[in-house]
Amino acid sequence: MSGYHPLTAKQRKSLSHHQEKLAKSHSFYKPEETFTHYSFPLGYLMAIVILLDCHSCLQISLGACTWGIDYHVRPFALTTVILCVSITCNLTAGLVITIGDRKTRKKDVVELLNRQELTDDAIKHIEHKKKKEKDKDKGGEVVPE
Repeated sequence: MSGYHPLTAKQRKSLSHHQEKLAKSHSFYKPEETFTHYSFPLGYLMAIVILLDCHSCLQISLGACTWGIDYHVRPFALTTVILCVSITCNLTAGLVITIGDRKTRKKDVVELLNRQELTDDAIKHIEHKKKKEKDKDKGGEVVPE
């Protein structure tokens, strides 16, 4: 095992277990560092999970109000407020995911991949152009009479 690990073997095993569980239930979270991203910050992760949990709880309460209170007596502001706050929680979680994703990107790797892709496209274009010119020269020969 190379490098310094501040966690004990038991703690690393527990962390790995919880990371795998979270990754299964939340598609934005990738537990292992990927080729193009660093690890997701714990503060962002906690904020996102709390916001998504609030959204779920608010959706449950909205359903309970809708089905539990007759629409003749149910105040319209009740469902409106619950729905607005629920949507706001969900949107905020999405924004935090986007910000977290941008902060964890390895910009130099992504930039290098983009340059490589552009270079490959340019090489293919030049090779295609040379082949076209070569075919044109072969087919355009004048036959003497």
